[in-house]
Amino acid sequence: MTGVVNFKRHPKKFMEKINYKIEGIEISLEELCEEIWDLFYDDLALFLSDLSEECKNKKIWGCLKNASTYIEDAWDICEKHTLKGDINSKHTSKIKSINLDNQELAKKIWNLDKKELRIFLIFLSLKISRDSYADKMRGRENLSNSLKWCASSLLEAYEILENEKEKSSNIKNSIEIKINNLLWLH
Repeated sequence: MTGVVNFKRHPKKFMEKINYKIEGIEISLEELCEEIWDLFYDDLALFLSDLSEECKNKKIWGCLKNASTYIEDAWDICEKHTLKGDINSKHTSKIKSINLDNQELAKKIWNLDKKELRIFLIFLSLKISRDSYADKMRGRENLSNSLKWCASSLLEAYEILENEKEKSSNIKNSIEIKINNLLWLH
């Protein structure tokens, strides 16, 4: 297949071609993921929990709940080293560039079409994976593992959505074949 970029083999190429936005938010999904990742871990855990509450699929709900739990674990590791009131901190409790609270943002993200939701999950998973690796290189094994498991849970949610897309496509193709067969019979 020419023109199709495989994410697992070429994540950079995949990301360069995408500039999706959420209605009413003036930054791309990739930039939004960067800003979500800049939340303090406890606030990120709440955001992921809010995102899971929007989900109707039990498997995806479980993945997002797990991701939230792993980030809570990361917060437990980092909390004693974190000053939430520090004005020089890159971390925040709210995303500054948008005019929504984190719960409203979770609703908007969940209401994206499935393709954009999958892309959002990939972006966030990739960002967390990179930081997990950086923490591992700094000798922060427990923090690295919590972040790795969070990223893995988000990737699993992505894969479930991807499989739903394939099943939906297969069902649609099957229905089209049956309709075409019926039309040829008449």
